[in-house]
Amino acid sequence: MREGKYMKIINTYFILKILIPIIVIILLILYIIINNIKFQLNRKLKQDCYKCKNYELFDVVSCGDGCRYKCKIKNRYDYHGMNDKYNFVKCKQFKDKK
Repeated sequence: MREGKYMKIINTYFILKILIPIIVIILLILYIIINNIKFQLNRKLKQDCYKCKNYELFDVVSCGDGCRYKCKIKNRYDYHGMNDKYNFVKCKQFKDKK
């Protein structure tokens, strides 16, 4: 009777040993897909502030990689990293840089 109980525990252990990495990999892939879809929707439905004529660099941090941008129309300050490439905002006063 004990051998049957231990065999079930051992079988459960090996099944979980296989299933847990598979579940983690599937969740990681789903996370990447959802973020990609979200980015594409933002790109279609919102404007990128970096491409706006009224959005300009206001201040740079003396140490680190932070910077601050100012929207002239909305009088809003946004804090970004130096390597940020996108800032999607729904804006009716968007004017494209040319």
